[in-house]
Amino acid sequence: MEYEIMLLCNTLGIGIVVMIILYHLIGTKADKKTY
Repeated sequence: MEYEIMLLCNTLGIGIVVMIILYHLIGTKADKKTY
């Protein structure tokens, strides 16, 4: 049970990190377009 909770938290954490990275990549691309 605890292992499943840890796995779920790790998956959510990785998902948040991926979303932040994608957001920064999209943001830098938008800045390059305006630049």
